Amino acid sequence: MKFRRLALVCGVEIYAPDSGYISFFSSPYTPHLKGAAVDISNSLDFGDEALSPVSGIVERIVEVECLAGPYEKKDYMIAIRPRTSTRYRIKLMHIKPSVNIGERIEVGDTIGRYIRTNYFAYHHIPHVHVEVCRDSTLRPSKSLEMKLDYQFIRTECIEKQYEHQQNFIELKITHVGNGFIMCEALNNTNNLGVLGKTSTGELVVVNGELGVGLGHIGLIHLGKKPKPNSRLILASSPIGYVKRIRKWYSLAIPEYRIKFQEWLINKLSTANLLPGAREFIGMSNVRVEVDADELELVGVELLISYKAQVKLILRTKYRSLKHALDAIHKLRLHIKAQT
Repeated sequence: MKFRRLALVCGVEIYAPDSGYISFFSSPYTPHLKGAAVDISNSLDFGDEALSPVSGIVERIVEVECLAGPYEKKDYMIAIRPRTSTRYRIKLMHIKPSVNIGERIEVGDTIGRYIRTNYFAYHHIPHVHVEVCRDSTLRPSKSLEMKLDYQFIRTECIEKQYEHQQNFIELKITHVGNGFIMCEALNNTNNLGVLGKTSTGELVVVNGELGVGLGHIGLIHLGKKPKPNSRLILASSPIGYVKRIRKWYSLAIPEYRIKFQEWLINKLSTANLLPGAREFIGMSNVRVEVDADELELVGVELLISYKAQVKLILRTKYRSLKHALDAIHKLRLHIKAQT
């Protein structure tokens, strides 16, 4: 499996597989909202081998007790000391480790197996959570903002691909899971992710969840930074307003008048983060639909991937879904928003 550099943090390199799935902004946890964490997967099956996105020496393995829920109650935090620094530490989570303290690992090495813990919703795919921290405490407050390696993104002919944007995203089903469907976006994509555009003309790759989660969506800049409070337009529908603007990414939220920090404090309250308490908050002005009666969606996740850029999140687990989809090869995803 080929890995390429995805991001850089104070000299620490983070890699991702070409055939994998990546998300910077799908999670509600603060490091993700601040561009300081990324979720990377090389498989869609829990229990499969997890491959390391970093190189270094395993310094510590910590067992973490999860909150109540239907999945595993124990998670693991693996602390990696990178070769390039004695100060910084890399934090990896959601992997049952097969490595030992003191072991040297390289990018692409097997570090354990993907586990499904009570940090996960039913529709989550297996992944390794990655942060680079400024010290060995590994606290979320110590995580450092990443710098995206734009060589990972193929930007050829983006303007041409976006010229003929339609009011739907055409999808080709690539994988049917338990509670979700992975799809390749056939239009409105630069082969890495789904494209959006702001009302002031800036093109972005859209990353995050619509219809579930806290109600934010991430925008990876492809040129000029978006203007504050400009509208994000996806599949011809305005779905939010650009707020937090950094060097390589911005975040959009549904509310125009509220400041980002005020929105963040409200959304990260204890009540919002309890498991299942408000799982389907979503962007309150957005509804997603597909042209297939068999599928009832609660939302979508827009991923960074060369393989499948859209994950459809189903209302039920559809245990017989694979059979129902035998005759369906392509779908059209419609995004509808109140203006």
